[in-house]
Amino acid sequence: MAMGGTISWYTPSVTAIVGVHGIYAIYDHPHPSGLAATDVVSAMLDAGADVVQLRAKRASVAERFGLIERLGPMCLAAGVPLVVNDDAALATVDMAGVRGVHLGQGDLVGAGLPELASRLRSRGQWLGVSTHDLRQVSEANAAGADYLGFGPVFATQSKDRPDPVVGVDGLARACERSAAPVVAIGGITFDRVGACVRAGAAAVAIIGALRGNSAREIAARVRRVRRGLDEPGSLP
Repeated sequence: MAMGGTISWYTPSVTAIVGVHGIYAIYDHPHPSGLAATDVVSAMLDAGADVVQLRAKRASVAERFGLIERLGPMCLAAGVPLVVNDDAALATVDMAGVRGVHLGQGDLVGAGLPELASRLRSRGQWLGVSTHDLRQVSEANAAGADYLGFGPVFATQSKDRPDPVVGVDGLARACERSAAPVVAIGGITFDRVGACVRAGAAAVAIIGALRGNSAREIAARVRRVRRGLDEPGSLP
């Protein structure tokens, strides 16, 4: 979804290179309320998500393929990038709608990050890397990551063993340090979006706050964040 020039914190000279900006909506499969993946992602897209990440840590390779086959064309039709979490092999397969891969620190051992970044970039795809401190930010930048996730900015229940909370000040330092766009992640709710934006985040990743009991509820939550980003004065 194009954000135009209506958002004072949006800097096309940086974020438009990769296109990571605004709402980075994470679909965590399976949905806790049992909603179909297509219904959840359709609600995210219709409500204004700028990027969708598929996170399916407990799914088999075959299940992930099936999810990508269903969700990729939806995202492609909406003009919204689909990023696959923790699966470089799947991301480099030629599948409709897949724009890149996002790797956590635990996925980087032996991953050959510079080579992977170069290979993805040659295909017009992105490499995103989760970071939790300034050293990791510098390392990911040096390896050629196209964007960074940084956090948890706030306490989160979306991970079983979360890293220490970095806070808004930590996020601001990461944004200053990073040459690549930074996506704020961890405990991001509507009331906290403004603080992340003012700290310099190019995008806010939302996962727990989107776990509604219906597609309508999920869409309403995304729209609330969308309105806040389109009208910065309305953010707390």
